[in-house]
Amino acid sequence: MNRRIKKLFGKISKKNNKLLLKRVVEEKSKSIALRASLLAIPYIGGTLDFLIFGKASELRLKRLENFINDLRDDFKKISKQSIDQEYLKSEEFSFICEEVIRRAVREYNKSKINLYRKFLEKSVLKVPHKYEYRDYLQTLTLLTIKQLVILGYINRTVRA
Repeated sequence: MNRRIKKLFGKISKKNNKLLLKRVVEEKSKSIALRASLLAIPYIGGTLDFLIFGKASELRLKRLENFINDLRDDFKKISKQSIDQEYLKSEEFSFICEEVIRRAVREYNKSKINLYRKFLEKSVLKVPHKYEYRDYLQTLTLLTIKQLVILGYINRTVRA
């Protein structure tokens, strides 16, 4: 009887180990794919990989994956000449990058997530700006989508 129990538990244990190993491999594969997506982003992929890779909940991980894929697609459309290479090396860019990604991953509203992505994209371009990007980011975070739509309408009306 003792041998039977050991044999049975041995089979169960092996089966559980195989299932556990399968789950670990699946999760590791997702992580590798995400890191590869990060590194595929022109100009800033390595920085992003360094700043944000870590454990996250399944929902946040999915948001992060979508954000990165969309960001990669956006950055592929930008010419190298329009990128402020010095800014990419700055401490401000590292801070902005980390903050945008952190906030986008925590945000559930897809429109707001898209605004964070566009903000990061615009921040690397060679364009003059009046304020620090930190101020723009703080404002974007504080405003609701409705308030941002109203501001956009006012901006278009004033320029017309």
